[in-house]
Amino acid sequence: MKIFKMTLEDGHIIRGLLSEAENKDILIIHFHGFGGDCYANHFLQIMHEQFPANGISFLSVNTRYSGYLVENYSENSVSYLGASVCDYRNIEYDVNAIVDFFDSKYDYCVLQGHSFGTNLVKLYLRKHNCNRLSIFLSPADSVGLYNEWKKRQNVDIDIQKTNVRNGYLVRTDNFGMLTDYGEYQIPITDIALSELLISEIFHEWSLPLKKICNPSLVIKGSNDMISNYGTTKTNESMYMLLPNSEVFSINTAKHIFENFENELFRTIVNWLFKETKNRTNN
Repeated sequence: MKIFKMTLEDGHIIRGLLSEAENKDILIIHFHGFGGDCYANHFLQIMHEQFPANGISFLSVNTRYSGYLVENYSENSVSYLGASVCDYRNIEYDVNAIVDFFDSKYDYCVLQGHSFGTNLVKLYLRKHNCNRLSIFLSPADSVGLYNEWKKRQNVDIDIQKTNVRNGYLVRTDNFGMLTDYGEYQIPITDIALSELLISEIFHEWSLPLKKICNPSLVIKGSNDMISNYGTTKTNESMYMLLPNSEVFSINTAKHIFENFENELFRTIVNWLFKETKNRTNN
């Protein structure tokens, strides 16, 4: 495992962890959820350890919405990034840069997302209209979960007024999500929230349905109330969104697959080898 670093044209620095197999056949590029990071979930540790041993390279990266507020500093300057302050109109630039960098180095660059990271992967694939293999772990109807949080918290948000009222002040009372353990508030500025709520990425799994036809693997936990809610609740709805997908449910697992990391890993490996073998044969 080694540190991966890439500086984009707009000055944003992408950082991550790269674990490479001896061959250069397959690379999985993993995008984490809203406000998370590229290493905290235990299943990422398992993947960094086990994928290379099975001939698959693995990259987990922090995007510009990593964490809620992160210092991106050098000897000469400090800037802030993170979910609290992100410019959601330009968020797919991160995926573009990473994919462009690795596509010439590997036979297969597979995009994998977890939670809100699946929104980013799906947005990229839909806009690029490519046939790239994709893996969606715990996808969720962000709009549905947010609306449910607002209803339970009795919050009424007027998008048109948020920019004017508080601007860049980070607040915790106007944004949150329904989770496995209840509702929780998420710190975010009014400006970032107003951009998020009208962004394409926030609506990727929500109505109206946005279909992609990429060969895809979807894995959800049967006890994950985040994924098993709204438009992503049933296998039937997932097949409407992803008609060329295989959907797996891990019995009794929840959103981050705690204690089910090895089953998650084996499901991905088996599907990936089957799909790449089919492409080779064709």
